Amino acid sequence: MVKQLNENEFKDVLASGKKFFVDFYADWCGPCRAMGPVVDEVSEELTNVDFYKVNVDEAENLAEALMITNIPCFMVFEEGKLQKKFVGMMSKESLVEKI
Repeated sequence: MVKQLNENEFKDVLASGKKFFVDFYADWCGPCRAMGPVVDEVSEELTNVDFYKVNVDEAENLAEALMITNIPCFMVFEEGKLQKKFVGMMSKESLVEKI
């Protein structure tokens, strides 16, 4: 299951030290809407990773701090540190491989 995060909640999740995946998106973004069901499906299959979504229009400061210039933007964090960052539409298989 993918949970929605705001900027303050993101800080709490980051401090948890767990491995987690974040889908940075916007409601107006076509590729973001297309990737939503893919991310949902992957979140049901990969139980060792927590999945979150952040709306960049509602979390502008966070998006700026993480230097998100294109969406959809996906990031994997572990132990409070960014491990991977990738952008754009992709297949479910590619997404699983990158996580």
